[in-house]
Amino acid sequence: FTVSVSAPNPVSYTLTGAPAGMAIAANGVVTWATPVAGTYSVTVTAKDSKTALTGKAVYTVTIAPPTPPVVTAASVSGKVGTPLNFAAKATSANTVTWSLTGAPAGMAISSAGAVSWPAPVAGSYSIKLNARDSKTGLTGQGTLTVAIAAANAPTVANATVAGQVGKALSVAIAVTAPNPVTYTLTGAPAGMAIASNGVLGWASPVAGTYSVKVSARDTKTGLTGQGTITVQI
Repeated sequence: FTVSVSAPNPVSYTLTGAPAGMAIAANGVVTWATPVAGTYSVTVTAKDSKTALTGKAVYTVTIAPPTPPVVTAASVSGKVGTPLNFAAKATSANTVTWSLTGAPAGMAISSAGAVSWPAPVAGSYSIKLNARDSKTGLTGQGTLTVAIAAANAPTVANATVAGQVGKALSVAIAVTAPNPVTYTLTGAPAGMAIASNGVLGWASPVAGTYSVKVSARDTKTGLTGQGTITVQI
């Protein structure tokens, strides 16, 4: 800041009671490169260069303490088998560095505050988001609440299908699943198979009634659902 002086001639300045590091220039500009929190009474003396008369005034300097970053609390939800991503936010006068406290295994945060969890595990988690001011060293903290829903197993619809001897059988199995699935058959007669797209086929059906179990396994969660297909030839 610049000292306000009224004088008929050029003046020189001195400070009394100034904290360490505070100085005044020949032009009356007071500087303090690294202020320390507190309230200071500094006496500024201006000496007339011709008359040698001096004038004094007290400047009260108040330095507010630095404030830590303010981290925004948040709640996010996800599900097993789907990667979780979240952007942490903080209000700070300076850049911050991020860290996590109480994070589950596999969860991480980048230098930019991007939280990632490639393979979420079902459950509820309370994680602390820590933002450290790069200049003051002060740290702010916020809570990230994460709820990961358990994955649902694939649902295979039961069905009854009819066919004829000597006529190839082909039927699409109805499956509901959040991710791609793989298929297996249990109790299928010789020659019956299921394709990767869920189509049940039998090139040469044999007369009879067959109860075939179709299992659909989720390729991401590993969960399996099963349904019964009754085949009447």
